[in-house]
Amino acid sequence: MGWLRERKALLPGVTTLARLVAKIREDTTKRLWGALEGLLTIGQRYVLDQMLEVPPTVSGFLKVLPEVIEFGANAEGTLVLEAMKALPAVLGYRSRLPAPLIPGRLVDAGVVTGPWQHLVFGHPAREDASVNRHAYAFCVLERFWRALKRREIYADASTKWRNPQAELLEGVQWETIRPDALIALSLPDDPDALLAEHSRTLDAALKEVGGRLIANPDVRVDGEGKIHLTGVKAIEEPPSLVDLRARTTPMLPRVELPEVILEVMSWVPEMADSFTAVSGGRSRLKDLPVSIAACLTAHSLNVGYRPLAKKGVEPLERSRLSHVYQNYFRPETLSLANVPLVEMQANLPLAQAWGGGLVAAVDGMRFVVPVPAAFARPNRKYFGSKRGMTWLNAMNDRGMGRGAKVVSGTIRDSLHMVDVIFGLDGGDLPEIVVSDTGSYSDVVFGLLELLGISYRPALADLPDQKGWRINASADYGPLNTFARGKIDLRKIRRNWEDILRVVASIYTGTVRAYDVVTMLQRDGHPTALGEAIAS
Repeated sequence: MGWLRERKALLPGVTTLARLVAKIREDTTKRLWGALEGLLTIGQRYVLDQMLEVPPTVSGFLKVLPEVIEFGANAEGTLVLEAMKALPAVLGYRSRLPAPLIPGRLVDAGVVTGPWQHLVFGHPAREDASVNRHAYAFCVLERFWRALKRREIYADASTKWRNPQAELLEGVQWETIRPDALIALSLPDDPDALLAEHSRTLDAALKEVGGRLIANPDVRVDGEGKIHLTGVKAIEEPPSLVDLRARTTPMLPRVELPEVILEVMSWVPEMADSFTAVSGGRSRLKDLPVSIAACLTAHSLNVGYRPLAKKGVEPLERSRLSHVYQNYFRPETLSLANVPLVEMQANLPLAQAWGGGLVAAVDGMRFVVPVPAAFARPNRKYFGSKRGMTWLNAMNDRGMGRGAKVVSGTIRDSLHMVDVIFGLDGGDLPEIVVSDTGSYSDVVFGLLELLGISYRPALADLPDQKGWRINASADYGPLNTFARGKIDLRKIRRNWEDILRVVASIYTGTVRAYDVVTMLQRDGHPTALGEAIAS
């Protein structure tokens, strides 16, 4: 057996063997359950029935719960919610069958899954198709609770259990924006053609890569389906680069930051003009650019006004600097001031030689905050006994920072990455986004793909990644064990309308991507809509 495995003689039969093992496991489970039920005495069966009996207090509560609280559900939770609403009628039905049995036509068999099937329908199933009323009630309650935690079922009247999709585009607003948004995102109303195209693309890619792996000694797939890459050797710096660095470093002038800001303002007058008064009127302050440069320096270096303030110099008076910062510095004015800087950088011949500006890299930088701050959080691994935050920044291939965001503590970058990309200070959206492992998640991958952006994360834990396939019977050679995940296209079709609303809401700025990514996950696991997007 080992000889055959080493020479990959068993690979063509891996899929068939996996299906056979799954069938044997299912049959064994059924026989084991039957054997366990056969071991139960009459007294033990009575105890089991008593445990499943719904107490009168709970029964009364279940009857009024759907009436007092108005619940809603998405596509995945609709079936469970309907069963929950029909549960009072099931519990109150006067049956002629021995308690606690009722006719099977009163219940929704689609709600009963897993081990509940044996308790509800019996094992083997009863000849008269009757069901255990109490077991069915507990089954519906468990499914309802799980759906509520995953927000597949929600209560709009509650702040904790409300509909997480309430802030998305909906109603007349969604119908008005929908045609233009779908055209801009190149997304169809019916997903079948798009899914068929992606199925062909994925199938061809897996077959092509699987064929290359046979002749590539630097990549191997072990018996568990884990991919291992041979480490890439670092390229040494050529002597010409060392010489160039030695020549250019002494040429760089040593200048003060305020002088740099003032000189840039002289190149780009629109930068200073972007800082408008909160009142909306035209500023009458003399030498306003000098005050703006001083405020930018004070707050970017976190040194305060004392090193910059000068008595007798009107633009640098402490009261003047405080007034300018309070009335002219706002998120919208700072963002507007960045636009002409981005455009100027994009027009530089050297920057154009570096790239086209359509490739962006997103990464975070953690640092300790020595003073109390709203975004500072503790993390002993990175900050020791102090507090810190993360500066998440996007930079394009023209050497220009395009957008940034302050993140509390060391929260996972993937929750904020999409907001950083769509919160750009100017220019076009990137077509390709590169990030490290910290910014990667399947949900973010799916969102960016739907938004028309190619996501290319540099994964540090490649052996831990699982591949996905659509065609379960396809043979991908060495990648058969790697592509062991099965994509459920039916789930995508069921949730397609909600997927379109989510993507269009992010694209139009109606909702933050952070709120969407948080909405698509519960207790560390994706919701049904999150799984559909991640697929």
